[in-house]
Amino acid sequence: MPPVAGLPVRELLLARLAMVAFVFAWAAVPSIGDPSGAATAAWPAAAAVGAAWLAACLPLLRASGRGLAPAPRAGRHLLWDVAALSALLSVFGGATNPFTALYFVPVALATHLSPRWTAAVAAAAVAGFGVLLALSTPMAARDDTMTHHLRGMALAFACAGSLVAVFMHRIAVALARQRERLRVLERAHLEDRHAAALGTLAAGAAHELSTPLGTIELLASDLADMAPADRDEAIATIRAQVRRCRRIVEDMASPELVITGTRDEVAPFRPPDLAPALQELAPPGVVEVTITPAAKDARIVQPIRIVTRQLRELVENALRALPQPPPPRGVRVRLDVADDRFVATVADRGHGMRDEDLAHAFDPFFHRRPDGSGTGLGLFLIRAQLRRMGGSIALSPNPGGGTLVEVTWPARPDHDPAP
Repeated sequence: MPPVAGLPVRELLLARLAMVAFVFAWAAVPSIGDPSGAATAAWPAAAAVGAAWLAACLPLLRASGRGLAPAPRAGRHLLWDVAALSALLSVFGGATNPFTALYFVPVALATHLSPRWTAAVAAAAVAGFGVLLALSTPMAARDDTMTHHLRGMALAFACAGSLVAVFMHRIAVALARQRERLRVLERAHLEDRHAAALGTLAAGAAHELSTPLGTIELLASDLADMAPADRDEAIATIRAQVRRCRRIVEDMASPELVITGTRDEVAPFRPPDLAPALQELAPPGVVEVTITPAAKDARIVQPIRIVTRQLRELVENALRALPQPPPPRGVRVRLDVADDRFVATVADRGHGMRDEDLAHAFDPFFHRRPDGSGTGLGLFLIRAQLRRMGGSIALSPNPGGGTLVEVTWPARPDHDPAP
């Protein structure tokens, strides 16, 4: 099986132009290429050969344009290159012309086609050099040193041509096999990535749906026993939770996403906009939100719904760690902007996390809740989302007891235009 289906037309044309240019440039300087001037009379014939050689480029261009020349067509052109080069060299010095080394050019290109074409072009090159050697001045007219030198050149050319053909073909085949293996691995990696994306997508949706569905179930079971005012408020809450479920399901409409929700539209917001959504998670005074002077008027360009959802998840985790009833200022959230990064810290005064728990906190399905509630996917999904957004998250013990979570986002994505 050939390593490639053909050769780029560009390579064939460049090789042909280079060979013609080198041979003519050498012969054009009589003091270098032909000191005796014997070949001057043969210039018309040489020009005709060169013109015919270059004219063969036209069918190649018409047939393949700038794409790939199929192996049979490319092989035939390489054989024509050998024949034309032999004819041109026979005019300008024959076997004594130093540019007989150009035979290696079509041989090297043929190694990218197939073993048969490699052998055919290499054999044609050796035959061409043999013809040049036979057409040169008879050996009897030369001294023994020159005769020995030319015979050695013929032997060296045959050996070098064979080695070049064999080893370059092996290299070409090895590279082709590696490219094929790489394509297989890339396909497998893409399939694994899609499978992981679907799994994470489903797990994330299940994790996010559990809270609103639990709220709906709780309120729906008590509707019959509620007062009219409480019933209206419960119905409004149920509708809000249904809308939240609908948004989560809509996020699943793009299976190529690794994490749900990261395709939200990026829009500017200010850190104070996040405070109400965090404080409503607990009774008044339990969640304290502090906004630094640098963050009060900062313009953050990120999907606010995703950022809010991430912070709400972290605050809810912190609230679960608090004793009951929760103490005032049991969870402290600090929003800051530094070095073009939006930074949020969530510190709780709960029971804290052990070192081994901190080491596995971001593992999927890992949790230490004594009641067995939760899926253990919250931190895992948040970190995956943050990576896609260019952010980060870190956990550490809170110096005042409990756990400290630090989250960062780019204040402005790289692709976002300046305001």
